[in-house]
Amino acid sequence: MNKKNGEAIFGNFMNILILGNEKYPSNRPMLIELWQKEMTMLGYRLYWVMQSSKNSFGVKVINKKNNIFYVLPNVTIKNIIYFKFISKFLNFSLKFICSLYLIKKYRIKVIHVHNGAEEGFVSLILKKIFKLKYVYTYTSHFMKGYEFIRGKNSIELGLRKIKFGLSNKLYLNNLSKSDLVFPISENLRNELNRSFEIPLNKMMVVSESASTYFMNFSEQSNKKMNQKIVNTDYLNLIYIGSLGKNRKIDFIVDSFQILLNDFKNVQLYILGMGETKEDIPALKKYIYEKKLQNMIFLKDRVYYYDIPEIVSQFDIGLSPIPPAGYYVFATPTKCIEYMSLKVPVVANIEIDDQKKLIENSGGGILTSYDVVEYANGILKLLTNDNIRKKCAESGFQWLKENRNFKLTAKKIHSELNKQTVSLISQ
Repeated sequence: MNKKNGEAIFGNFMNILILGNEKYPSNRPMLIELWQKEMTMLGYRLYWVMQSSKNSFGVKVINKKNNIFYVLPNVTIKNIIYFKFISKFLNFSLKFICSLYLIKKYRIKVIHVHNGAEEGFVSLILKKIFKLKYVYTYTSHFMKGYEFIRGKNSIELGLRKIKFGLSNKLYLNNLSKSDLVFPISENLRNELNRSFEIPLNKMMVVSESASTYFMNFSEQSNKKMNQKIVNTDYLNLIYIGSLGKNRKIDFIVDSFQILLNDFKNVQLYILGMGETKEDIPALKKYIYEKKLQNMIFLKDRVYYYDIPEIVSQFDIGLSPIPPAGYYVFATPTKCIEYMSLKVPVVANIEIDDQKKLIENSGGGILTSYDVVEYANGILKLLTNDNIRKKCAESGFQWLKENRNFKLTAKKIHSELNKQTVSLISQ
C-alpha cells in the first residue's frame, strides 16, 4: 500500500462510530469523561448512534466538540409483549440504517460498541461488510446476572430467562469476534480469559477512573455551593448510585442503625433512582419501619455535572457493593467519585478492584460485607478527624497520579494506533 493511501486510512481511523444501549443524554462517567471529552481532545471525531431517553419521532443531529450525536426516535410500545418485540426490532433497524449511512459518508474504519448485546451483533455485520476494526467495551459481567432475573409472573419470568440466554450467546459472540476488548476490571479480564478463552493479548482493562471535571472542582479554592443540602450540625454520610433491589440498600440502612448505637450525631443521605417503580417506595417503607425517617434522607437522581457540588459537602462516602453475580467483577464507580472529590470512603473488601483501589490509595477504610463490620468501619472514620483528612488527601493524590480518564485515553490511543498499523498493512 502506498504512503498516500496509508495516510488516508490513518486519518479515517480517527473517526469512530459508537453504538451502545445507553440512551441520550447519558449520565455515565466513562462515556462523558473518557470518550466524549478525553478521546476527542486527542483528535478523535466520534459519531454516536443513540436513542432518545424519551418517546420521540425523527432523527436529531447534535454536534458537540467533535462528538456528533445521531439521536434516533425511541419507539416504545408498552404492556403487550408482542408489541414490545416489534418496537425493539424497529429501534435496532434504525440503528443499523443510521450506522450504515455514517460508515459510508465518513469512511469510518473503527466501530466501538459499549455493552450492547444486540448492538454488538449489528456491528459484527457491519464489520464484515466494510472490513472494520471492532472494539467492544464490557463494563459488567452481564452473563453472570442469572440470579437477578425477576418477573411479575411465571410467564414473564420464563420469557426473561429466555432473553437472558439469547443475550449471553450474543455477548460471547461479540467478545470472541472483536479485535479489541475493554473489560471493566482486571478480575473481569481474567474471568473472560479463564471461562471463555478470550486471549489476554486482545484485552485491555478500561476501568472507571477519576474525571478531570471532578478533580478540578476539588482543587478550587472558592467553590460555588448553590445546592447546600447537608445540616452541618451533624456529620454527614452519603451513598450515591442505583437504588435497585439488587444493590441491597437495606444493608446500608441496617449498618446505619447499628452505627447509631455508638454515634448519634450523624445523618445519612441516599441519592439515586430505582431500577423499577417499586424500588423507592419499598426503600422508604423499610426506613419507616426502622423509624429512621428523621435521620435518613432520600434524594432523586442527580444530574452528572451537579455531583461534585453535592458530594463534596459530605464527610464520608459509602460504597458497599454486594459480593454476588456480576457485582464481583465490578469497578467501584462511586468510590472513585468520592475520592476524586476528597471524600474518604468506607468500602467492602470482597470486590477485587475496590479492594486494590483502597489498599493502593489509602483513600478510605475496608471492611467485610457485614452490617456490623461495616458500621464499625464508618465509626472509625467518624470518630477520628485526622484519619478522615488523611484518607481524603491520599485518595485524591493517588487518583491524580495513577487512575484518571486522561491517562486512560492515552492508553486507548496507543492500542488503537496498533490497530491502525494492522489495518494499513492489510
